[in-house]
Amino acid sequence: QVAMAAIDAHIAAEKSSMIAFLTGNACVTGKFWLLNLLRFKPGGEEEYRCYAAAIAESMAAVGARPVFASYTCFTVVDGAGTVFQADGVFIGEYPSPAALIEMNKRSDYIAAHKHRAAALADTYMYAIPPQWTAGGATIQQQPNLSIKATRPRKTEKQLAAINGEPSRFMAFMNDGRFELTEQASTQIWMLNFLRFEPGDGQELYHEYGVRANRHISNVVGGGLALAATAVHTLRGPHFDNIAIMRYPSRSSFISYAMGRGKVSDSDGNANELVAEGFKLREAGLAIQGLVCMLPDTVYDSTQKSRL
Repeated sequence: QVAMAAIDAHIAAEKSSMIAFLTGNACVTGKFWLLNLLRFKPGGEEEYRCYAAAIAESMAAVGARPVFASYTCFTVVDGAGTVFQADGVFIGEYPSPAALIEMNKRSDYIAAHKHRAAALADTYMYAIPPQWTAGGATIQQQPNLSIKATRPRKTEKQLAAINGEPSRFMAFMNDGRFELTEQASTQIWMLNFLRFEPGDGQELYHEYGVRANRHISNVVGGGLALAATAVHTLRGPHFDNIAIMRYPSRSSFISYAMGRGKVSDSDGNANELVAEGFKLREAGLAIQGLVCMLPDTVYDSTQKSRL
């Protein structure tokens, strides 16, 4: 019997999900990114940073690598309690599900795991396809004006599950960690956890995404960084898609979210298209989690320059 890192039930992958992943019975196979949403215990950030540094050799030994880390996060929309208040996000790349298990068996990883156990109060883990999105492909897509939001108007409770609570939004607006300073521009990345309504929900939201990305890229000055349309849940609530949208600042995100397309682009049509797009979003989404991140570390310098 080969030793593995101790299993802490509150931060371990769900057994059935891991078995499906290891046996190829998941929507994500082969090389993958493991996205970890993190909630720390008191003092946990320092412990997790130690863990991330300590596993670098273990990752490299199995052909894995770190991709992204943020330790400055705020859960702006919690999906009516579906998503916890996040403290960090860590993404690693693995050549296969088997490589993840192989890493866990290594003595240096087992030694490092104590930092993870000491750091985490909770975590969600999602396997997704391994790539950033350059943004161009989605920007080039033209809006499909034939797609309309035909669903009945949602209740206030349903809207809260996708738009969040005003008190949480105000707390985000007042969080000084995301302030724009004279020393540096504070770019923010918005991590979206998306669960669609049955039927045409995904189609409706996709059309919103086409319009939103064109507007944010051309007018706001940000754009899509990640668009995972295949998501295998290893631990945490199920979501259909995971995406990251970049904004040049918190104020630009707030302007977009609250203005709902009131700033037009060069063709003068953005107002109507984006305003209708928000209706498509509300019709297509059942639950959204939205986590604001400062992109502390993008490990690949070439990719970092493109993002």
